[in-house]
Amino acid sequence: MAGDPKCDSCSFYGRADFPTEAAFAEFQKHLFAKISAGELVEVEDADPERFFHSSQYRCASCGCRWQLVHPDQAFRGTWKAIDYHIDG
Repeated sequence: MAGDPKCDSCSFYGRADFPTEAAFAEFQKHLFAKISAGELVEVEDADPERFFHSSQYRCASCGCRWQLVHPDQAFRGTWKAIDYHIDG
């Protein structure tokens, strides 16, 4: 899995780490807009036993799967592609 996805629907933010709560809140605005527009769809987490709170999304255009790890105290969270091509 090299490089970045080229789809405008899901690469709107690229890979992100959130240095502040405000940065995470701003990201969430963009994420919720993409979900409302039907461009991203929340999917079941492949590993629900994770010790941190995360959500996974699939791009409706290209099938790229993304993971959002929510901030937790000192850890500020991250948004990253985890699989670029998923069928269905």
